[in-house]
Order: sequence, then C-alpha cells, then structure tokens
Amino acid sequence: MAAYFLDSSALIKRYVQERGTAWIRASIDPAAGHQIFAARLALVEVAATLARQARAGNLTAAEAALGTTISVIPSPMSSASSKSLRSWPVTLNHIQTHALRGSDALHLAAAIELQRRRTAVGLASLTLISADAELNQAARAEALLVEDPNDRP
Repeated sequence: MAAYFLDSSALIKRYVQERGTAWIRASIDPAAGHQIFAARLALVEVAATLARQARAGNLTAAEAALGTTISVIPSPMSSASSKSLRSWPVTLNHIQTHALRGSDALHLAAAIELQRRRTAVGLASLTLISADAELNQAARAEALLVEDPNDRP
C-alpha cells in the first residue's frame, strides 16, 4: 500500500478528463488500498476550478458538483479506511526557500510536515503527486518522492 499526497493539479484529474486522469483515478480508487492525503486547500481549489469550468461551459453543473463531495478524515495518521481522502491542516512552520506561488508553498509545507510525522512513527515515505513542475522540483529538493500524473497515460 502506497501513501500519496495530492496537490490540486493532481486531484482535479479525478473530475476532469485530461492527461493522467486514468492513472489518478486508479491510484486513488479505494480498491487500490492506497492512503490518499491532501491539504484542505486542495479541496477548495478543486471546487473552485470545477465551478469555473462549469461557468465556462466545459462541465455540466452536475459534473462540477462532484468536487464538493470529497470526504475528509481529520487525522491522516489514523488507521481509518483509505476509502476517503484524508486532509491535513497546513501549518506554516517551514521556511520555504523555493520560488513557489502561495498555494504551492502551502501544499509543499503540508507534504513535508506529513512526511516528517510519518517518519517519526516509522511509516513508509509518501509520494507527492502533482502536475506542477515547479512544485515537483521543490519537493524533490526537499527529498520527497514525486510523481507527475502528466507522465502517465
């Protein structure tokens, strides 16, 4: 079982068909048994993106509403079922040395904190999944494992 931390650019692929959608859907499918994490910010960003896509006529209102149904389990360290997305509150105790946009810096800080906590209790490393090249570069510099869904069919 893998542990994945998805930023908004990866999570949106669950709802909008684009390169990497099939891989994301398979990876976060509860049947795959992986642990899925995201910063709470991602939930807001996905809902906003879906609403914007619906207003532009790229999605139906029903398709856009799917993003508001993401379930959240408050503690990513629990042994709760992996059937729901787990959200980790972001703390900004990290001094970011990377030239990232604000939201990307928050995603990175949350992933670093979660990785630190997992390591402290002997859990396997998590993998950050992001379609954002700058975030991926910063995550690699912080010694996080990284997957870009755009590299997948």
